[in-house]
Amino acid sequence: MSKVRIRTPSRIHLGFYNIRYKNVMFGSIGLTVNRPFYDITFERCDEIEVMSSNSSKNREICKITEKVLDAIGLPGGLRMRIRSYIDRHIGLGSTTQLLMAIISAVDRLYGIKVDPWTLFKNIGRRNVSGVGVAGFLKGGFIVDSGWRDERPPQVIMRHPFPRDWRIILIVPKRERGFSEDVEERYLMPKNPSPDLRRELLEHAFLGIIPGVVNKDFKMFTYHLEMLDRALGKYYEDIQGGRYLSRHAQDIVSILKDLGGRGIGQSSWGPTIYSFFESEKRAIGAYKALKKKFNKLGLSVDVIMCKGQNRGAIIWSEL
Repeated sequence: MSKVRIRTPSRIHLGFYNIRYKNVMFGSIGLTVNRPFYDITFERCDEIEVMSSNSSKNREICKITEKVLDAIGLPGGLRMRIRSYIDRHIGLGSTTQLLMAIISAVDRLYGIKVDPWTLFKNIGRRNVSGVGVAGFLKGGFIVDSGWRDERPPQVIMRHPFPRDWRIILIVPKRERGFSEDVEERYLMPKNPSPDLRRELLEHAFLGIIPGVVNKDFKMFTYHLEMLDRALGKYYEDIQGGRYLSRHAQDIVSILKDLGGRGIGQSSWGPTIYSFFESEKRAIGAYKALKKKFNKLGLSVDVIMCKGQNRGAIIWSEL
């Protein structure tokens, strides 16, 4: 095999059902979505070459690839042609998806299998959630076990996301969420109160999860908003409020007026997500949002997507 083409999904981090309890740190709920995505063709090469229409992205991706190949000890390089990418630090799991794509390419082109969790540790990527890795491998709606001591999170539930439901993502263009370094330094969890611990568990396991399984849109979106509200309050000192983006409250109000439900912030933001029960309703809201944001002069990307119930798409090219 001389080439491999990989199209990754994105992941929405919907929140935690656990922040810290005894030796268990975090416990994530996430959703794999079909947009935005990486679309990269990899080839064997003596060095690392990254080619796309965006030179700054090329440099970012080249640095990450260098770290990975150094950690693996690969006796060669990679040529990467990038047709599409996920912006970094917007809360959609860009780095994890890129790392998983590189690992998969190394396996197929060089026959070297790499354990992702060992790699993450070796390149200084700690506290990665299990939902991004599982999203790349299998897709769907995912709940992970959290970190137990030094053991990485395992998937405790993976379920197809309802096919009719749609998601609109609002990404402020001039704002970015926390980098991995900041997460490591400032977002290590404190012990939450028993009331908050109980609240998170109730919303996750008595609302969000059964809402997906039973395709109950109202149950899912109500409890998702309540979970996001509780977590936003817990992290408000670090984020400077319930949301990271200074435009978030305006965005949320507009989404609600247009019928969006289950509104929240993905990971540490700044991306805001909102769910719609049908494609028709989502399309109507999407068109209205574009006009509204243009009128208000808000610089945001508006992305309509859906749950992706499969992992990354990989083509082998001779």
